[in-house]
Amino acid sequence: MGVCLRYASDRNTAEDIFQEAFIKVFSRLDQVREPTRLPGWIKRVGVTTAINHIRRQKQSLLAIEDTETEKSIDFAAQDEALILGKLEQEQLLLLVQSLPEAQRLVFNLFAIEEYTHEEIAELLSIKAASSRVQLHRARQNLRRAIVKMLGKSYLDRYV
Repeated sequence: MGVCLRYASDRNTAEDIFQEAFIKVFSRLDQVREPTRLPGWIKRVGVTTAINHIRRQKQSLLAIEDTETEKSIDFAAQDEALILGKLEQEQLLLLVQSLPEAQRLVFNLFAIEEYTHEEIAELLSIKAASSRVQLHRARQNLRRAIVKMLGKSYLDRYV
């Protein structure tokens, strides 16, 4: 359910995705040859189901302009981890859910599922540069939301 919540914009949608993924997992359980790979396979089914669900909801999933180039990230990955560690899991989930759909998908696939931009591009049928742009935008939006939540003075101490 955690995977579905990260990709959905609300809990009801996440529950729909979870139910669909749950059915897929149990109908294809016999395809898993090694029990040690079961957790990873279930997670992959959840991610794929979430992406497919979103695709069905919107015909043009990611109409992203490639004219914008990626700029330098506002804060380094280690600083990002420090700040995000200060947030409660529920707060972070709400922040991620509030991202625009394209940014939420790319952020989840890159930052949480650890896909490369090339893998994301293939999975979402976009260019790798578009994936990078969406990740940059997601980080900017998350930073703004964190500033609102924790206050600029907090971030200035750690960034």
